[in-house]
Amino acid sequence: MNCSVSSLKEDHMEACAYSVLDVAEGGPAGGVADRSVLGSRLCHELAHSWFGLAIGARDWTEEWISEGFATYLEDVIWAKAQQLLPVEMEEQAQLKALLRWRRLSDELQHSQEELQILRPNMEKTGEVSECGASLVKHALNPDKTFMQVHYLKGYFLLTFLASEVGECQLIHFFRQFVMKYHGQLILSQDFLQMLLDTFPDMLKRGLTLTAIYADWMDRPGIPKVRHRWCELVVKHGHSQAYQDVQHFLVHDQAMGVYLYGELMVQEKAEQQALARRCLSLVQEEMDQSARRVVEEMIL
Repeated sequence: MNCSVSSLKEDHMEACAYSVLDVAEGGPAGGVADRSVLGSRLCHELAHSWFGLAIGARDWTEEWISEGFATYLEDVIWAKAQQLLPVEMEEQAQLKALLRWRRLSDELQHSQEELQILRPNMEKTGEVSECGASLVKHALNPDKTFMQVHYLKGYFLLTFLASEVGECQLIHFFRQFVMKYHGQLILSQDFLQMLLDTFPDMLKRGLTLTAIYADWMDRPGIPKVRHRWCELVVKHGHSQAYQDVQHFLVHDQAMGVYLYGELMVQEKAEQQALARRCLSLVQEEMDQSARRVVEEMIL
């Protein structure tokens, strides 16, 4: 993530970033790891100045509007505070994405599906009764207290949107959005519709409001980032997750062709063996043109 955070709120956020670094360095002595944890946490809370305080969720079930944005922006602010080079920012962002994906995957495997939905009230989101009351779905479910799905799934939704429009462009859009809705309570629809209006090319790629709701907001689990997760696993040699790579290559054959090349180019025997094993499992049912491409890579 190599975009300057100053574009969100100009000098104010830049000053916040440097203040975070001062506090983190002056915190309890515990080494670089503790400094990083403290710094990231402070940046997360700073991000709530915009998403959580300046702008809030009109429907309390849409917690991701506060926590997903704060999780995404904490990386941007912390990278600025550390004065990282672009390549260092990207490496740090990839590592955090990998760790968050693992944490989210574990949570999704051990939680009720109804608690994994970012917009649990779906089409009734934002509705109030005649007396002005609204339903906060699952508010009394004790399991929900310990879940981070709104933080992490919200973060991956924003990461996905950044991959579509560009990271710097998305940060600049955040600024426009905060300026327009400052002091107001909003719904997911307000953010997504303004995003689609600002970047009309998204519609040409099938990214309509209905499609985003269906893929990200109104269903359990998490879509469209498995390929990215597998790329990170391969790049960082995260052998404990090689089974995820195998599952992806076997069950998402069309999308997995490029990943075979990643496995081979790393020149690691274990990864190359994984590529050959996956091809042997699917070669009889694989599309012939895709099979030829993969065979040229690994045979």
